[in-house]
Amino acid sequence: MRRTIILLLVFLLLGGIYFYMNSQGEEKSSIRVEDREFILKNPDDVSVITIEQKGRPAIHLSKAKGVWLINDRHKANQRIVLNMLSTMKNMSIKYIPTILENEEAQKRMAKHGIDIKTYDSSGKIITDFILGTNTNTEYGTYCMKRGAKQAYVMSLSVTEGGIRNYFTQTQEEMRSMNVFTYETNDLRRITVEYPKDITSSYTVWRDGVEYKFSENGTVKECHQNLTDAYFSDFKKMNSVFVRNDHFLKDTILSFIPFMVLTIEAQNKPELSMKVYPLLDMENSNVNTRSPRDITKLHEKFFVYTSQEDFYMVQGQFIKRYMKRPSYFYEKTE
Repeated sequence: MRRTIILLLVFLLLGGIYFYMNSQGEEKSSIRVEDREFILKNPDDVSVITIEQKGRPAIHLSKAKGVWLINDRHKANQRIVLNMLSTMKNMSIKYIPTILENEEAQKRMAKHGIDIKTYDSSGKIITDFILGTNTNTEYGTYCMKRGAKQAYVMSLSVTEGGIRNYFTQTQEEMRSMNVFTYETNDLRRITVEYPKDITSSYTVWRDGVEYKFSENGTVKECHQNLTDAYFSDFKKMNSVFVRNDHFLKDTILSFIPFMVLTIEAQNKPELSMKVYPLLDMENSNVNTRSPRDITKLHEKFFVYTSQEDFYMVQGQFIKRYMKRPSYFYEKTE
């Protein structure tokens, strides 16, 4: 009888210890559903995205008339922003870190975390979370809702690896590569100056339904169809990159530009661009002075705009603007 009582007490004691330890474990590892609310439900609801990372300028993305802008000034690379939104919607939990891994993940977040917030059009926060580093295995990325205690390892089901790279672009890497975009009917005047060959400079403009042409201050007849085709080429010009901190920028701008291109259009500020052939920078024996000097060797050009942006543009996109005055002359039989 005594032995039975002792065994019963031992059984009750072990059961109590098991229950206590189990309840403690559940308390430490229990996960609130609201802690997972950093996953974006509907990207169309997002009007603003803010991205802050230590050691870098904050990025403010805002949507205006369906177009994403950086810091309310520059057009953003729409593909990059849409990839961000898609990632925030489609990311899923790869696994839930253990207590020790969770602690280590949060330590890394304190040093290397990226704070990401999304807002709707009224300014209300939709999601607010911290994007941490990738896991040691690179299978996913630590994420944690602001104010939560549990981090999650997130990934995309369609690809292997973490999601951090979708959010690590600098401001300039986030920029659109587009230098300009115009509706042809909005164009009013185009002026092309060749500072090293002034006699080849000209201006063409729209006067009602006709085009006018001026060479060295003298108005001349111009071929209407050719001039219309020239205006049509100004619909869009894209670049290879925009780098306002380019290491050669100051050196290049100290030279006389090969061409100064100025565009005037309805409902847009005047845009002026100084153009410098890359070939001139690579070969000190080359000095491109006139549109007659342009050859197939002129593959790329630096472009500095009146908006203080520094681009590199491929020759195939900008050479079409480097006409000689004779291109516009009225052809007679």
